[in-house]
Amino acid sequence: MANSTYLDNALVNAMVGKTTFTAPANVYIGLSTTAPTTAGGNITEPVGNGYARVPVPGSSWNSASNGTATNSAAITFPTATGSWGTASHIVAWDSASSGNYLWSSAISGGQAVVANVTVVIPVGSASVSMS
Repeated sequence: MANSTYLDNALVNAMVGKTTFTAPANVYIGLSTTAPTTAGGNITEPVGNGYARVPVPGSSWNSASNGTATNSAAITFPTATGSWGTASHIVAWDSASSGNYLWSSAISGGQAVVANVTVVIPVGSASVSMS
């Protein structure tokens, strides 16, 4: 799991009183077929074939413990109507499209997504942490 440079800077600026940070109403979870950089580069989300980021409200996350929070509800993507490629990472955003990249986490072994596959991220499998 890697936080984005955007998120790290926003939180540090808030902690020192430079600015405020307003958490998004939902975190939008997406998929990437490439490994994102902390600066938000190298993110390759599927396009078309029924792909869409999934809104995950704060109520669907466990409270942080030891600096880490995990999803308390399964995150279910729309059923693919065609190939999305092999998803290697989940990526979190503050918007349903475009927006600010927040963090990413690798999918162990990746997941090939073809027509009629529904990607489900099980409870506790998406995590975000601070160190």
